[in-house]
Amino acid sequence: MQYLYKISLRPRGAWLLGGILALGLAVASPPIHAVSIPGIVKIRAEGYAPGDGPRARDAAEVDAKRRALLIWLESVLGEVSEEDFAPILDRVDGYAQASRIVELKHEDAGTRVIVEVYVREWPLRVDTAALLVPMLRSAPRVVLLIAEEGPANAAPIFGPEGTALKALAKSLRARGIDVEDAAKLRERYTKRELLTYLHGGLPSIAKFGRENRADVVIAGKVIATARVENPAGPTLRVRATLQLSVVRSEDAVLYDSIATEAEVTCRVAEEGARMAIEDATYKARDAAAVAAVLSAARPPARTAGVELRLDNPRDWREVEQVAARLRAFEGVREVDVMRAQIGTGIIRFEYSGKMSALVEDLKRPFPGGRNVEARRVVDREMLYTFVNASPNRAP
Repeated sequence: MQYLYKISLRPRGAWLLGGILALGLAVASPPIHAVSIPGIVKIRAEGYAPGDGPRARDAAEVDAKRRALLIWLESVLGEVSEEDFAPILDRVDGYAQASRIVELKHEDAGTRVIVEVYVREWPLRVDTAALLVPMLRSAPRVVLLIAEEGPANAAPIFGPEGTALKALAKSLRARGIDVEDAAKLRERYTKRELLTYLHGGLPSIAKFGRENRADVVIAGKVIATARVENPAGPTLRVRATLQLSVVRSEDAVLYDSIATEAEVTCRVAEEGARMAIEDATYKARDAAAVAAVLSAARPPARTAGVELRLDNPRDWREVEQVAARLRAFEGVREVDVMRAQIGTGIIRFEYSGKMSALVEDLKRPFPGGRNVEARRVVDREMLYTFVNASPNRAP
């Protein structure tokens, strides 16, 4: 099958489409069911066409296939406009591997059918991402959190020195996706902190994304192992196994799980590990890019969330003092303290009260001779800065 689009966020960029991968739906929907055939999902949908002959039956089946694609789109993206996705909905046979009419009846001066449609999901994901690109306000922003273990290093490594991270970041940037600089991340976080985020589950990974203003986090681990294949050589066989999770930062939704592996023969373990990891990452690049676009495009559920940005703290304890004040305020819940960058803290929380009451409460002095001062409060976004308390102000 020819893909409908080559995806690009830049006029001269193109997505190099690899082989079809067996990918699962990101968000489950009752009419959609997994089947034993890799890369295929079964969707049950209803179709209708006027008339009662063979042509009406065929037209009703085509209508059901179209509705099946719409069900898939809404399961991944939420509510969509049929007009926006007409290039996909109007070529149903390009995505339907097979279909079967399971119920047929004549009513309302026409033919109504229920059809089981077997949909090829990978080309549908690719073309959906292609259509989404011009609809996005800006390029998806991605932060990578990938630990790497190879024969030459006993402990996981992060940051710009990681082979998988470098290769994936380069591939995503070539497609126009905005990727956070790994060197800056290593300045903000220790290796232990990065491991804590990685091993803390989806909420922890999503929080890492929010701290770094990313729409999506691609998190995971790559392990390279070596064994002697020919002692007389000696020749080594190095295998790299890569596992990635694509997580939306806003609400910790897992959009895709990707697993690839690669093997190379070499004489030097370190060089073989680098080549095997690069190959495993190459195999994952298309699925990761498509999932990043789909994840960034789906709007998260609306909440009563407030974001308070605090500039110029002396240390992290001052940010925690503000968080403690918020936790004690009526109507505030789920206070989440995040580190955006050196010299800035972010606190996100749910709040059901009046913003004016919250602003007034933050005017009260804090212990330690430092207070917070409002710079901008727009809707539910608050920008404050720490200032030295006025000498004539009551403690």
